[in-house]
Amino acid sequence: MDYKKSAYNTIIEELEDKQKLIYNTYSGIYGIMDEKTQAVYERIESFNIGTALDKDILNAVDIMLKAGYIVDAEKDELATLKLERETARYSTNVLGFTLAPFLL
Repeated sequence: MDYKKSAYNTIIEELEDKQKLIYNTYSGIYGIMDEKTQAVYERIESFNIGTALDKDILNAVDIMLKAGYIVDAEKDELATLKLERETARYSTNVLGFTLAPFLL
């Protein structure tokens, strides 16, 4: 499977030991990337997961995928966000009641 970086990622700051604090605005998850994870993240578009034998790399890819830092290369994140917004807008289990008093 091919992956790409999420459009909703932002690097907050560089920490000590060259680690980076990353935040995904879509998932709301903060994370700290070490240098090895950053290297995988930076080349994720050309990274071949099928040939990766290092368990640490595979674990890093799995964590980044679950946190939303990387997504399926075919995923249209904006369309997904719009769909979720519209679904939430019209699919509610809340029953509304409006009381409109009037004076005579």
